[in-house]
This record gives sequence, C-alpha cells and structure tokens, in this order.
Amino acid sequence: MYKSRIRFGNGLIDMAFDAMTGELIELVNTKNGDNLLKNWNELRSMPFSIEVRTKDEKMVVLRPAKYNFLLEYRDLKPKFILNELDTGEKSISISYKSLVSENKIWNIGVTYTVEIRPGECETLWKIFIKNEETDCVVTSVNFPSVFGVYLGEHWNDDQLVYPFNSGEKIINPVEAYEKQPSAIGWKWQEYKYVYFMDGINTNKDKDGAFFRQFKYSGPLSMMWLDYYDKNGGLYLACYDEDFMVGGLRAETFGTKRPGMGFGVIKYPEIHYGEAWESPYFGMAIHEGDWHWGADNYRRWRKSCQAPIKSFLPKWFRKSCGMVAHYDFKYQNGEIVHKFSDIPKLYDQVEEMGLKHILISGWHKDGFDNGFPQYLPDGDLGTEEELINAVKYIRDRGGHVTFYINSQLCNTKYQDRQGLIEEAGVKDLDGNIKTEGYGDSESIIFATMCNNAESWQKHLKDAIFYLVDIIGVDGIYLDQLGMAAPQFCFNGDHKHHPAAWNRGYEKILLDVIQLLRDRKKDEDDMPVIFYEGVTDIHGSYVSGQLISTFIHYHTGAYPELYRYTFPDQMLIDMVYPHKGLAMRPVHVGQVSKEMINKAFVIGAYLWIYDLEDDNTFSSDPEQFKYLKDVIKLRKVWLDLYGYGVFKDTIGVDVSDNDITAKLYQLQDGSKLVAISNRKKKAYSNIRIYCGRQDVEKVICHYIDNPNNPIETEYEWIQDGEKSFVDIKTTDSELALIYVEVK
Repeated sequence: MYKSRIRFGNGLIDMAFDAMTGELIELVNTKNGDNLLKNWNELRSMPFSIEVRTKDEKMVVLRPAKYNFLLEYRDLKPKFILNELDTGEKSISISYKSLVSENKIWNIGVTYTVEIRPGECETLWKIFIKNEETDCVVTSVNFPSVFGVYLGEHWNDDQLVYPFNSGEKIINPVEAYEKQPSAIGWKWQEYKYVYFMDGINTNKDKDGAFFRQFKYSGPLSMMWLDYYDKNGGLYLACYDEDFMVGGLRAETFGTKRPGMGFGVIKYPEIHYGEAWESPYFGMAIHEGDWHWGADNYRRWRKSCQAPIKSFLPKWFRKSCGMVAHYDFKYQNGEIVHKFSDIPKLYDQVEEMGLKHILISGWHKDGFDNGFPQYLPDGDLGTEEELINAVKYIRDRGGHVTFYINSQLCNTKYQDRQGLIEEAGVKDLDGNIKTEGYGDSESIIFATMCNNAESWQKHLKDAIFYLVDIIGVDGIYLDQLGMAAPQFCFNGDHKHHPAAWNRGYEKILLDVIQLLRDRKKDEDDMPVIFYEGVTDIHGSYVSGQLISTFIHYHTGAYPELYRYTFPDQMLIDMVYPHKGLAMRPVHVGQVSKEMINKAFVIGAYLWIYDLEDDNTFSSDPEQFKYLKDVIKLRKVWLDLYGYGVFKDTIGVDVSDNDITAKLYQLQDGSKLVAISNRKKKAYSNIRIYCGRQDVEKVICHYIDNPNNPIETEYEWIQDGEKSFVDIKTTDSELALIYVEVK
C-alpha cells in the first residue's frame, strides 16, 4: 500500500518525510502534539540545499527534484533505508542520485542520515555529497534546515537566541526581523560608523526573506541557536571538531508569511570527482528555555576541548578591569601622549582603584596605520624610555598590556611587499584581499592569512618582543575573534579555503607553549586578550572583548555565551554619559545601564581614557559611580572569588526593572548580583535552596560596599521548591551572599 509519508521518531520527537521527494514535512513535539513546521514554502527545501560555483563563476542553488521532475525522471526519486538496533537506536538514510536546479539535472549525489536514541529529545544529522558533475564546485551546504517554524498557536510569544558577538536575544523575531531599524550615523576623527536602533539589522534576499547569517568564528561566537517559548524550544547546533568555517542562518518572510527558518551552513569546496562527509549536527525539541541548549552544547564542546588552559594569574583573578589608552599616536599621525607620559597615566589608573593599563598606538606610524611595524615609534620616545615606563608600572605592582593587530599589513610599506605576496589572503582570481578603517581611501591594508607560516612567525615575534624586551605582562590581539573569517585560496599555504579558524588556534597554542616553557610559575604568565568572542579559542586566553555597545539597542545578550562557558572571562567596554565623542549619543544615554549590565554578568571592565574624545574625567558624576562599582566588584572578588555564572537558574525577581544573576561558589554558597535601575525598595528576590542549608544572608550595597549587612530573610516552601525570600533596598547595585552550612 502506498504511503505518502515515511515516519520516524522515538516518542519524544517525531518527524515525517515525503515518500516521493524525501522532503522533511513534519517535525513534531510529541508531548503536546505541536508540529513546528507550520508554513510550507515552495521557495525553500528541507532539510537541505547546496550551492555550486560553475566554470563561469555563477552561483546555482541545487535541491531534490519536485513532483513534476519525478514524473518524467523516476530515477531522481530518493531511496529510503530505516534501521533499528537492539538498543532502540534508530536511523533513517535518504539518498539521491542527482539534484536539480530549475530545469537542469546535476550529477551530484547526496545521502543524508538522521539518528535518534530512545528517551532523548535530540536527533543527530549527517550529510554525504559526491560531486560527479564536471566544471562545478560545491561551495556551500545548508543542512539541516527547517522553515516556516513557530511554536504553539502564534509566533508573537516566541524568542530566539542567536550567538552574534557573544549573543543576542530577539523577542518575536518574525516581526522583529521584518521591521527595518533606524540607522544612526556617527563620525569620530577619520572613522565613519553606522549603528542601528529600534529593530534588528537584517538583510533581504532575492526571495523576499529577511535574514541574519554570519560566519563562525568571528561575528558568530558559537555554532548553536535556540528558538523557544514558555512550553519549550527548538535547538540547532553544529558539532564540527575541526572547527572549519561555518555559519548559522535565521530568516523569516515576515507576518505575511509567518514562521522562522533556520539552517547550518558549511563550506566544503567539493571539486569534480571529490566527496565530502559532514560532521554531526544536532536538532532537538526540548523542554525549558534556551538554557537547555546551552547545557547541551557545552557538554559537546568540553568533550573535544584541548587540554591547554588559559592564563589566569592571581593578580588577574583579583582585578576588576583596565584603562585603555589609544591616544598615543592616532591614525592621522597626531600625538596626544608620549612614552614619558606613561607613569603619570598609570598613576591615574591607580586613583580609579585599578592596576591594569592597555596601550595602543605605541608602534611606528601609530594606530590603524603602522601595522605590522611593531617597534616603538621614534616620535613618542626611545625604546629605552618605553622599557623604563613599563618597568615603572611593574615596580608599582601594576600590569600593562600592549596592542597588536592580528591580521593587517599596510600596503604602503615597500619592505613588506614580499610578506604580503607570500602570506596575504588571496581570492579565487589570485588577488590579495584588502580592507580599510578610518581613512580607508589612502590607508589600505592587506588581509593576512593566519595559516601562512611567515605571518604566524611575524605575530609571534612581535608578541615575544613585547614580553621579553619591553617587559609587558599582557597582549591584546585586535580582530582575532571579531573580524569575519576569510576564505583563502592562496595555494602556497596548503590549507583548505575554509580553514581560517585553525590558523589562529595554532598561533595561540604555540605562544602559550613557548610562554609556559619560559615562565614556570602560572602567576608570572602574561595575560592574553583579543577582540571578539569565540568558543574555539576562548578556553586558551585570559579574556575576550564583547563590545555590547555595538548592538545594545538591538538585542545584545552576552548572557548567552557567559552561561554557556561560565569559566571564561568576558571583557566589556563602559562609557561616560557626558563628553562622549568617540561613540554616538545613544550609547552615552544608556551608559549607566551598560555599566550595571557588565557588573551583574561579572565582566572585566574596559575603560577608555582618551583626551577630549572619551574620558570619564569629563563626567564627574558618572566617574564617581564607576569608581563605586569598582569598589563593589573588588569586594566581590576579594571575599567570594569569581563563582560559576548560573544566570537566572536558581533565582527569581518579582519586578522586571530588577536584574538578578546567580553565581555558585566553590563551597556551595550562592552569590547574587543585583541591578536595581529604578532603585525600587521592597521587591522580592527569591534564591532557591533548602532551609537546612542556609547559615546566614549578607548584603553588600554600592553606597558602602565594605560594610556587609546581615539581612533578614523569609524561608518559603512552595510545593517541591524551597527558597529564601529577600526584600530589595533602593540600592542601584548590590550583592547578596547566601552562606550555606
């Protein structure tokens, strides 16, 4: 008997495939009977599509044949194989001899499989592609992909967490993606920026879909996303242990064709006669919110994590933040500070309650110009003066980090032309890729390939010059985790075009090993930071810069990464309210909110101090508040340590204007960081724990952080849950310490 659908599942998650085309047509949460695939669209193909590059450089999308093709070409119909083991594990395999585009058949074979285990809500997917079509290359694969998804009866209560620059959370993305944001232009010196407000900055494709699609790693910090409502969610992830460049796509056709589409993108570059087998991908329908997805992804990531750990010397574990000076030599050649000013600048850092300074624009030709001439600029002083200035800081018990750019080489330098030709990123035509910042018309940088041995050596030499000769105990690598990964077709480098992430991994691991060989005491190790956030390298370094100001008004949600990898330190920029020239007005308007946000998620503070352009000294009120925050954070670190960030797991608040984040301490005690932006008293904070466990509750408030106050609390049993209930005061920031027996 003919069956139009091939069904497959385990009683928790069930799916159905079209028996003629192999298309995924049902994805069901069996607990509530909800089929997530609610809005079929002929413009999309589930669960895969591939893109090929033809001999004449055209890009063509290929999909399985639809009914009209199958009536004429019966051999295009897929073959199904279902297996079930004695253990209850099941798999389904769907194979295609060829794919089609419009009216053409392509001799490219595909087999994809889905595996499922009894009692588990996650399915594992894998795809195999064989290219037997002459004169084309398979460039990208969208798999697994689902479209027309929303949860329950309506899409307006659905939420999406997406790992852009540590994370963003979008409420009702069907409508949010469709809404066009307001663009805010801003100019600072030679730099021209555009920021977005009141919406999500999506692109619109030729089919009319609004989408967000970024590459990993760079703009994408992790390879998973979660789409959920109050009843559970849909999780999608890539489990690539080789960490090749990939992407995540989220899209919608808007309210006229509601539903979200999600897909994982890989870039295999399969030539004629070659075959490619993907890594595993995960898709799950789970209970709870996005924390389920974070827990699940973390388990996989730790299973394939390199044993090398980051440098966290004692001084860094007690440090609250650093002051960043980019105002030595600017891109335009203008000088604000010289090396002889460094001791005075460091004294100002100590007055703020900190002991860590970052210096940029110190090298020949200055910031965003003289890359990669990483030797002291003679206009700023001599090498000896720089060494002595750094020694002054170190002798005072301070710490100094210097800036290096990880991927740029100014094309103006004649003595670097050989390095550019040898190590530069090349496109398909053999041209060196370039990029520009600030004065991008006259200052053009070659993009250097991090897999090229000569560029790896150049960066490592620069790092060890600063550590061994200048005497710094910190290195900041710009762009490393923020700039989009490059596809490099320079054949001399002998790497896969999508191997970008492996180059930086090798550089970092080489540097770490060399430092460990020289400095046997972990507390003498230099700290290493970089711009951006990526789980590929995050466990190796001391900190990652998240820069939430960029998308603070459009869904920034660093909690996503912070909870997924609570043992990694995030660094975030904070700004004054008044006298802020470097950033647009709308950033200054939420400056205190951003400081409070950085505090409650336990971020390391990045505080710019640029004369005239970005300094807290021009905003005395906000400066005082910042110093009070530093004092409270110092109490936190001195008395309790970092703790393990649990986000909102184990803590509830009764007021949406109050943010509470819980930290699990080593002895089992709990610490809750509170932001109370409207200074509301008598709101309820619930911290879940057993009654017999609580010894006492202590609060520290920002107005007098060194004066701990033992606080009254009420213990409540609510069904199977028990918690201590504490009333807030009107303090804008606070810590609640629940000591256990």
